[in-house]
Amino acid sequence: MPVYGQGLFSSTQYQFEEFKLAEQIHDVVQDSNQILFFVDSDGYTVYDSNKWMNLHLGNEGAGRSILIDDKGQLYVSGFNDFGLIRSDSLNQLSYHSVSDQYYSKEESINVHRDAVQKGEAIYKYGNHGLDIIYPDTLLKFPFTNSFANIFKLKGKIYVNGTDGIYEFRNDEYHYVESSRLFKDDILTFSFSFTDETELLGFKNSGLYLFNGSQFRHLKLEKESQVIDDFVYTGVKLSGDLFGVGTLYGGVYIFDNDGNLIRHIHTGNDLLSTSKSVLDLYVDHEENLWVNMWGGIQTIPMNLPVTYFGKSSGIIATIDKLLFKDSVQYLNSADHSIYRRTWKSNSGENTFLKTEHNGILFKAGSVIYLISLPDGQLFVESESGFEKVSEMPFSGFIKHSEDPLMLTLSKTLFSLNGNYQVQDSIETDIEIFKGIQYENDYFLFDRFGNGRRVKNTSIQTVDIETPSSDRIAISDLVVINGKLFLTAEGGRNMGIYEFIPEKNTFIKSPFFRNIDKDLTEKQVLTIEQCGNGDIWVNNNMFTKRIYRSGEEYRVERARYNLIGEGEAIHSIKCDRDGVWFGGTKGLYQLTDPEWEYPYEFRSNITGVYVHNDSLIYGGFGEPDKPIVLSYKDNELRFTFSAASYIAPERNEFSVKLDGFDANWSNWTTEPQKDYTNIPEGAYTFLVKSRNVFEMEGSIDRFSFRVLPPWYRTWWAYMIYAVLIFSILYAIYKIRVAQLLKVERMRTKIASDLHDEVSATLTGISFFAEAVERDSDEERKKHFVDLIKESAGDAKEKITDIVWSINPD
Repeated sequence: MPVYGQGLFSSTQYQFEEFKLAEQIHDVVQDSNQILFFVDSDGYTVYDSNKWMNLHLGNEGAGRSILIDDKGQLYVSGFNDFGLIRSDSLNQLSYHSVSDQYYSKEESINVHRDAVQKGEAIYKYGNHGLDIIYPDTLLKFPFTNSFANIFKLKGKIYVNGTDGIYEFRNDEYHYVESSRLFKDDILTFSFSFTDETELLGFKNSGLYLFNGSQFRHLKLEKESQVIDDFVYTGVKLSGDLFGVGTLYGGVYIFDNDGNLIRHIHTGNDLLSTSKSVLDLYVDHEENLWVNMWGGIQTIPMNLPVTYFGKSSGIIATIDKLLFKDSVQYLNSADHSIYRRTWKSNSGENTFLKTEHNGILFKAGSVIYLISLPDGQLFVESESGFEKVSEMPFSGFIKHSEDPLMLTLSKTLFSLNGNYQVQDSIETDIEIFKGIQYENDYFLFDRFGNGRRVKNTSIQTVDIETPSSDRIAISDLVVINGKLFLTAEGGRNMGIYEFIPEKNTFIKSPFFRNIDKDLTEKQVLTIEQCGNGDIWVNNNMFTKRIYRSGEEYRVERARYNLIGEGEAIHSIKCDRDGVWFGGTKGLYQLTDPEWEYPYEFRSNITGVYVHNDSLIYGGFGEPDKPIVLSYKDNELRFTFSAASYIAPERNEFSVKLDGFDANWSNWTTEPQKDYTNIPEGAYTFLVKSRNVFEMEGSIDRFSFRVLPPWYRTWWAYMIYAVLIFSILYAIYKIRVAQLLKVERMRTKIASDLHDEVSATLTGISFFAEAVERDSDEERKKHFVDLIKESAGDAKEKITDIVWSINPD
C-alpha cells in the first residue's frame, strides 16, 4: 500500500523496494488514457493507479528520455538504443527498436537525453547532437559541444551547449551571443514559463527567463540556498507557481515572482533521506510527481487539504484544538500540550511539545490550563503559562466566562476576576462535561446522568433514549442558539436536542431531517463556524451541513481525505480555514467550497479467458472483432481509474450488456469475473469514481461468444438432413409393408374367386339335375346340396370382400 506523507500535503509515497521501481527515474509522460510512463535506469515503468509494470528497452534495458507526440505515439530512448512503444496483436505494450535502422553496428548510438516535437518531426538531443526523426527517415546533426537540454520557444528549436545556448535553424547550430554569461555553467532544466518565455535553470547561476534573444535573471527568495542544493529539475505548476527540484535539498515551490511558497524536504514531506530529486512532473489532476533516488512521491498541488502528523511534531491523538491569534495549541488524549506559531506560507511549522500536561480550555479570548495531576489553574501569557490558583480543579464549564466556572468532582465553582472562588454548588453527580447555556449550567457525568443548575436550584435533566443501552456524552454544543449533545452507546448514538419545556434531550428532529445518520450513528464532535456552516464527525466521516435557501444540506464526499475511518475529536474554525484534530494527526481545510474539477478516465486494462489467458491488453483498440468459442465463455476483466489521489480508494461499477440487467454495486475490487456466458454479442462496461466520489468516463469492450458446435447453423442443417432421412426411410418401409399386404390380399381374393366360381358352377349343375329328375327323394338331396354350396359361397364372398376392404 502507498504510504501517506505527513506534513504539508496529503501526499502518497511509493517505495522502490515495495513496488520494484528503479532507483533512478529520468523522465515521465502521460498518454491519452492518462496512464503514466516512467523512463528509468531499468527501462520504463507503466502505472495505471492500480498496478506497476516494469519493462526493458533494448539489450541494455536502461531508459533516458520519453516523448509522446500529438498523435499519441510514444518515442523512448535508452543507452545505445531508441525506438517506439506500441501495442502488439494482443494490445499489450511492446518496445520496437528503430536505432539499428539508422545506426550501423560500428557507430556509437546517440544517447538522447531530451526531445521535442516540431511539426511531424521529433527532435532528439543527446551527447552526439541532434537526431531528427521524420515519418520515413532520420537525419543526424552532430554537435561536439552538445550537453543535455533541448527546448522549443515560439516555434524555434534551442539546444544547450557546453558554452551556452544555440538555436538550431537551417540545419545548423547558431550561437546565442547573450548566453555567453553561462559559458562555464550547466543548464539542468527548462520549461515553458509563458507563451513568450522559457524558464532556464542553471547549476551555478540560478534561474533565468529567455525570450529568444535576451536573458533576465529571476531572483529567488533563498536563492543561495537553492543553488547550494544543486538546481537539477523544474516544472510549471498550476496558476502562478512553479517547482524546482534539487539534488541535495528537496523541492522548492515559488510563485512567478520568485517568492518562496513551500520548501518540501525530508524534514517535512519527502521520503528519501538523500533529498535527491531527479525529475518533476505534473499530471492531469495537478498532482506533482517527485521522482527521487529510492522512490516516488505524489503531492496533490490543488487540494485544499493539508495534513500534519509526526513530521510536524504530532505524535499522539489530538483531543482538543485551541487557537489564539497566530498561536495554535493541541491537547492530546494523554494530556500532552503542543504549541506552534502558525504561518500559512511557511514550510517550517512544527509543533513543539511543552513542559505542561493537563486540560486546555478557552474562555473568551483567554486560554487556560488545568494541570495534571495536581489540578492547578494556569493562564496563558507571553512567557508561557502562569499559575493563578493553587486550588485543585478537574474540569471546566464550556462557554463560561464571567464568571469563570470550574469543577472538582461533584462541585461547581465560580471564580472572580482574581481567580478566587466566590461561590460553589454541590451536586450529586461526578461532573464530566458541562456547558453554560443562556444563564443556566448543564452538567453530565460519564453515564449520561444530567443536572441543570438554575440560579441556586438543581434540576434533573433527562435524555430520552430509544433503548436501555449505556449512553456516554461526547460533546455539548450550542448550534443556531439551541443546545445539543452528542452521545455514544449502542442504539443511543447520535445528536440530541434540548427541549426546554420538558427539560429533556431527545433525538434531534432538526438533524434527523437533514441526515438520519446524524441521529443514529456515532457523533464524536460537532462545531458551528461563524458563517453558519456546521461540521461534524459522524460515523467516522467528516460532514459539512450548510444552508441552501430555506433548507439545510449535507456534504461528505469532497471531505473524504479528512479523517475517514478515524476519530475526529475536535473541530475549530479560523481565518485560515477549518481544522480537524483526530487519532492520526491534524488536518487543515482551506476551502470548504472546493470541488474536484478534473476529468479522468476509466480504463479496461486486461481481458482474460479462464482467468489466465490474455486476449486483450488494454492499450488501443483490437485490430479485429473479438470472437470467442463457446468453451472460452469464462472471462476476467481488469480495470483501473486514472485518478491518482488516494488511488487505493478508487471504486468501480461494471455491467455486461446482454448479460447483466443493471450496474453492479460500487467496489474497490479492480476486476470482475464472468462464467457460463451464453452465446451472443456483448459489451462490457466499466465506470469508476475516485476518493471524492466523482465519476470518471465509461470504458467498454465488445465481444461475441459463438454457440457450441451443436447449436451452430451447420449443426442444425445436419439435424434437418438426418430428420428428413429418417422420415423418408419410415415412409419407404411403410409403403413396402402396404404393398406386401396388397399383394397378399390380391392373391387371397383371386383364390377365393376361383373357389366361388367352382361352387356356383356346382350349384348350377345341382339346379339342372332337380329340373330333370322327377324323383322327389333325389330332388330333396340336390336341394340340400344347393343350400350347402350356397352357404359355402356366401362365406367365400365375405372373405373376398374382407381382402378388398379389411375395415
